Parts: sequence; structure tokens; C-alpha cells
Amino acid sequence: ESLEPNKVNMSMYRMNPGTGPRERRAPPSRHLTLEQKLGGGDVCDETNRHRKVTLNFRCPGEWQKRPETRIVGLTESSLCEYHVLIQTTLLCGHHRLMPTLPRGKETIQCVAHEDGSL
Repeated sequence: ESLEPNKVNMSMYRMNPGTGPRERRAPPSRHLTLEQKLGGGDVCDETNRHRKVTLNFRCPGEWQKRPETRIVGLTESSLCEYHVLIQTTLLCGHHRLMPTLPRGKETIQCVAHEDGSL
């Protein structure tokens, strides 16, 4: 995996469920996450290596109700290596990045016409 300056690695994958209390309650997701890896940042004083960041972009589960882009997670996974989780409705137009819609009870009503057809 190359993290050279001015180079961006992108891929799509299924994000593993988190271990926080909110994530444990959430059902497993079948939609994909767009991942970008950026490297070649400023040299880290502690490691003497370039800083790097992994950005994960997801379509939020309630994308119809909250049409916004926001950072929902920011961690330093190891010294001078960062992970950012961004929810954005800009990805929701792609069928592989859209979350699975909740499966609730649906009511279907049929009305008979005078000629007997539905």
C-alpha cells in the first residue's frame, strides 16, 4: 500500500461493526464505505515518519431525514496515524453505498374496480 505524497488510494469495503455502545446496538450493515488513504503529511516528531490519515465516507442510515455532511468519528489509531469517519448524503445516490432501508410492516391496500379488476 503506497502512501506517497500527492497520491490517494481509494477503495470500497464493508465497515466492521464498532465496539462502542451505540455501534453494538446497531444491526449489521450490508452497505459499503468509501475509503481514502492519504499519506506524506508532515513528519511526526515522535516517529520521524510522515503523518497519514484514513478517511471513511458513509451514507448515513437516516439520510432522508438529515441531508448533511458531518464528521462522526476522529481517532488516532496509532502515533501520528489518524482515522476519520464522515457521514455524507453525497454518496447516497450510488446503489452500493446506500444503506439498507429498514424492513418494517407494510400495508398494501387493493381496491376493486367496477369491472372486477384490481
